[in-house]
Amino acid sequence: NPVSLQLAAAQLTAGNSEVAYRRMQLYRMPYGPVEKSDVKAGTLELLGQSSLVPRIGQLDLGDISLRSKQVQLTKDDPLLETAVEAVKNVRIVIMNPPFSNRTNMGVKFPKDVQKNLRERTDRLEISLVQNDKEMEGFVDKNSINPLFVALADKCLNPVDGILAMINPTIALSTTSARQMRMILAKRFHIHTLLTSHNPSQVNISQGTKINESMVIAKRHKGPKPPTRIISLDRMPKDSDETKELHDQLKLCTTGLIPSGWGEVSEWPAELVEAGDWSATVWRSPKLAGEASRIANDERLICLSELGMTPWATGQLLRGKFKAATRGTQGSFPILKSKSADGQNYIKATPDEFWIHKNPLSMGKIMQENEHRDTNKLLEKASHLLITAGQDNRTARLTAVASTRKYVGNGWMPITGLKKIEQSYAAAVFLNSTAGRLQIMRNPGRKLAFPSYSTKETANIRVPDLFNERICKILADCWLRTADIKVPQYRDGECEVRQLWDNAVA
Repeated sequence: NPVSLQLAAAQLTAGNSEVAYRRMQLYRMPYGPVEKSDVKAGTLELLGQSSLVPRIGQLDLGDISLRSKQVQLTKDDPLLETAVEAVKNVRIVIMNPPFSNRTNMGVKFPKDVQKNLRERTDRLEISLVQNDKEMEGFVDKNSINPLFVALADKCLNPVDGILAMINPTIALSTTSARQMRMILAKRFHIHTLLTSHNPSQVNISQGTKINESMVIAKRHKGPKPPTRIISLDRMPKDSDETKELHDQLKLCTTGLIPSGWGEVSEWPAELVEAGDWSATVWRSPKLAGEASRIANDERLICLSELGMTPWATGQLLRGKFKAATRGTQGSFPILKSKSADGQNYIKATPDEFWIHKNPLSMGKIMQENEHRDTNKLLEKASHLLITAGQDNRTARLTAVASTRKYVGNGWMPITGLKKIEQSYAAAVFLNSTAGRLQIMRNPGRKLAFPSYSTKETANIRVPDLFNERICKILADCWLRTADIKVPQYRDGECEVRQLWDNAVA
């Protein structure tokens, strides 16, 4: 339907629950509690209709919360028959699927209804996976988003169907969504990925402040062509600018888009099919290609394979600890600031002191450094710390090292290295172009101010730090540059970054 018709229908029927929406080809999906204490999951109920997702025998329940219930979707809902007919074998699906956590489903309902709603969604998921085994690696127990994307796949014409959807940009780069990307690339040609790189225009949908991208996928037989990457420098403000951008994109195969709109490039089909859609996070096609090449270079070794473990000590600090003044008995130094006024040197400098919120334990007055929680936290301290997120313009360093061990709030300590020189060497590599490009490939919720997870950090590749020659070259570079103030990223190329890159080269 034209948007105008949908808006008119909504306005004319507001507050009238008896309107025959079907005559307008609009369908009200059952959501929340219904008769006989049953609960329905809205649009996802379409997954329970056998004409879209055929049912195969008794379901084997793997989810522990449902294992005691022999659940089987035995009957179609007759009220949904016309809705099924409307969506079955359609040529185009345009969607902005919700990407909230499943625990947030039905927040307007009482707790028992929320629980039943999640269980109903789990049953629909089990039915889907039973019918389509690949969906087991596609759906996600945390996010509701993949189930809507799976529904779109079931609705679309298998020959010439087209899917256009808005997704969080993080879903196009994070490791946890890689399986979903690979299955989508298997079933569709990922035709276009569009992202705005203007820091003040990060989202496409309303009511969110995270970076979003547009995905356009087409059914395709045979070898797939490259994916078109559209990197916008600005978003259209009105219908006239939207038409102008559309007209420019029709003419621009690759290269800069006229009138300062941005740039179009291509991303190899083999990378797309392998789940590497990281080109979406880069404004520069050249940087996108180089970052992917380095991140897949088998001459380098993942941190996790070297026995190195990143720790999210910031979460622990914010939970049970608080800032204290320097010299407070039992306090310990941490790295906190990641701004321009924070770490200015590759040699780590503590900038705050913290203490446990409750120094009394089991009625005994203890020294803070004897506190069980404090000991547990400081076991994760390290000579090497990697940023947990920073402003890509004003910050200065991605990693720091020191003769002392620290934990961080905004910095992740990395344990597992045997010698302090290995920490020095790792800090140099991670601050080099080869290191920083890898770190920036998984930016989290915002491109301009990314936040990095321990899981993604563990996948960063570095040289063999247990190789004495490699370690010595890089550690010597740390010693030479430890007292050189590092300029902000926005200041561009500088002597100290050249020294790091030369050592890595």
